[in-house]
Amino acid sequence: MARSNRLWAGTLLALSLVLIVLSAGLSPPPQDPGPRLPSSLQRHSQGALAAYRILGELFETVERNHQPPVLLERMSEDGPISTLLVMGPSRPLSEPNAQALDEWVAQGGNLIVASSRPWRIELAENAAEEPAEGTAADPPHSGEAALVEGEDDYLLRHRFRLLKAAMSPGPEVLDLQSGRSLEEGSIEVLARNSKGALAGRVRLGEGSIVVIPDSYAFSNQRLRESPGNMAWLARRVADTPPGRLLVDEYHHYLSRGRGLPELLAAFAATPWGWAVSTVALAGLVYLLGTRRRFGPRLEVADRAPRSPVSLVRARAGLLRSAGAGRLAIQLIERYRQRRPQGGPKTPPRADPQLERCRELLERAERSPRLPDRAVLVLGRMAGELTRKYR
Repeated sequence: MARSNRLWAGTLLALSLVLIVLSAGLSPPPQDPGPRLPSSLQRHSQGALAAYRILGELFETVERNHQPPVLLERMSEDGPISTLLVMGPSRPLSEPNAQALDEWVAQGGNLIVASSRPWRIELAENAAEEPAEGTAADPPHSGEAALVEGEDDYLLRHRFRLLKAAMSPGPEVLDLQSGRSLEEGSIEVLARNSKGALAGRVRLGEGSIVVIPDSYAFSNQRLRESPGNMAWLARRVADTPPGRLLVDEYHHYLSRGRGLPELLAAFAATPWGWAVSTVALAGLVYLLGTRRRFGPRLEVADRAPRSPVSLVRARAGLLRSAGAGRLAIQLIERYRQRRPQGGPKTPPRADPQLERCRELLERAERSPRLPDRAVLVLGRMAGELTRKYR
């Protein structure tokens, strides 16, 4: 039975290995996911992990923010927040979040937004279903994002109007490739070239809002091509009072928790998920198989009870083969002296048969070689005494 189970387990394990190799070899090559998010968590060319690490080297406290703007005031209890950097936001703002952001800026906050399309503000009754996590919000060189009825633009609300312009970077200015510029006149221009304004600022209370019309101005690839972009951003952060610098991830939909079923489903769709699932299935089959019969039924012969005479003969044969005559008479005498329950009878002191048994026992103890006949006589006498005084 056990051998059959081990055979099944080995067969299933070999099949699992074959499936692992096939799933890894036949898996299609990764497809280009298209435009990606300028997130500080991502290493790809359009991610912003390099900018996050450089800022961490230049400034004392740099953190990722996964909370909505309405919690900025509560988060300030752990230390003042001086700057909030938002790159290519894909999640629209709700009206309470927009108001909380304005209040935080008016109290001295520095908001830096890099976006080449409007940052929508949705009313609660008109909020559409959120896009799937990880979808790109701002493809390079995309057209104007249309605002539906009931929506507003946070950038336009603060006088930042995005214009289409074929940008050509000049010396000492930002290198932008989104094909956008800012309308001048109502904003303070921080960087420009011959085609228009590349960055602008608007004062709001004690703080300010800075807008760069390019979602990927600080992406990994852009920093390799134009290191001056990082230097420009560092100067903007250094102009603010000391405090914590937050790099926004909430508006990339990267703050939503994923449940265990969703994570398991995503993992099961990968080649490693197929491999783990196959091995788990093989283990389950083995565990269930140990309780099953693999093969024909085997009739086991019933064990007949052994008679007391057979047991005595077996012990006698063992003692005779070992030549343990002295051990035999010691066992006989120990059995005779055993007291059964129920109050045994006390043998009288003057019993000729008992005296004869003791005499034979002492002679057997002194004899260097004890014949089998003496052992038989002593055993027979001990048995009679045991029955007599039981």
